[in-house]
Amino acid sequence: MSSSEKSSDSSMNSSSGMSASIDSSTDSSMDSSANSSLDSSLDSSLDSSLDSSMSGGSSTISDPFHVFEYIFDFRMDDFFLELGIVSDLFDFGFDEDEGSSSESGYEREDMRGRGPRAPRVARNPYNGPFYNVYIKNADEHNANDMGSVWDQESTLAKGFRRRFGIPYSSFDAIAKDWDLDGEYRAPKSRNGARRIDSRILIMGSLGILTQDLTFDWMELVTDTSKSLNHFFFMKFTFWFRKCYSKEWIKFPECSQSIAKVMDFYTLLGFPGCIGSIDCVHVGWDGCSAGYRSDACGKEGYPTLSFEVIVSHTRRILSVSQAFWGSWNDKTIVTYDEMIRKIKGVGKYGEQTMYKDFVWRTRTVDGSVIVHKGVYVICDGGYLEWPELIPPYKSQIPGSADYRWSKWLKSLRKDVECLFGILKA
Repeated sequence: MSSSEKSSDSSMNSSSGMSASIDSSTDSSMDSSANSSLDSSLDSSLDSSLDSSMSGGSSTISDPFHVFEYIFDFRMDDFFLELGIVSDLFDFGFDEDEGSSSESGYEREDMRGRGPRAPRVARNPYNGPFYNVYIKNADEHNANDMGSVWDQESTLAKGFRRRFGIPYSSFDAIAKDWDLDGEYRAPKSRNGARRIDSRILIMGSLGILTQDLTFDWMELVTDTSKSLNHFFFMKFTFWFRKCYSKEWIKFPECSQSIAKVMDFYTLLGFPGCIGSIDCVHVGWDGCSAGYRSDACGKEGYPTLSFEVIVSHTRRILSVSQAFWGSWNDKTIVTYDEMIRKIKGVGKYGEQTMYKDFVWRTRTVDGSVIVHKGVYVICDGGYLEWPELIPPYKSQIPGSADYRWSKWLKSLRKDVECLFGILKA
């Protein structure tokens, strides 16, 4: 009799003894003798099967590295079937299809013990109010149609300007520039689905800036995900500043443009003035703990400060870089590049045209006085420079200094009004 037949007989004997012990036990647990007989039969059968398969009946292993190949190819179901043991009795050979069926009531969990993810909810931004109320109306009408969103006197256009801060004609130009230069958006995505119209996302970004809405609200209003609105908002704002800042925020760079801005102040009694200056603090919600002491100033919470120069028509002429909220106006003005140019010293030490600009005044007797260099009006918190004209600190009510200071304070409110409009 061969060794494989002997192991088969011994394994059959041990399996029959084990089944008898299982039947006699009320708790379906095997005693120590059955466990030992089962372990010995498993070891002997595994050794004999590996030896016979690797060496063709010989007990010598020619290549020890081939042992792993035979172990991985070894099927436990076939092994227990040869022993006469039903694998289902010990939950061997679990069927994945049966375990995941709805009839058994079992739901497969992931490695962290959580159940399967909920199915994704299909979104349709083209059913939202942004598209149906404004964009669809603009696509169906021309720029000359009365009562449409293009008509600046219509109720629909006024509502759009109130909610998003700009007329629809300006919004349409921005959307076209974005599609042309900001980001190319194909009409369909890779899977063939229709892409979200960029105008819907741009309206969401303008709504966040104008109405102080959150990305969570944008998910509800536009039926687009919160993460998409946040990602698009960051890209759009950076692109908007890069694309339009040099076009709309610029200081007068020639004699004609300087004279045009200065004429307003000349008519109001301040010849030579080119604008009003002040600093505005913007709250910094995402301030790191390490920067909090530098960013906290008079407001009591982290802010970033920007120095702004505006004309009397509330047109922004210059915006400085961001400074710490704890810095005062006297410190910030020494680092403002635009003020350095007004003082006559450029960024690299070159002379600027603002220091040599000529303007004239008249005295009471009618004589003309020639002056050189422009200036800006400010409050009393700035340095005593000829380019920064504040009101008098000590004033006698009813005197000429009092009336002049009161008039300067009134004109300087244009920069405060600008900050109020932007923050509102």
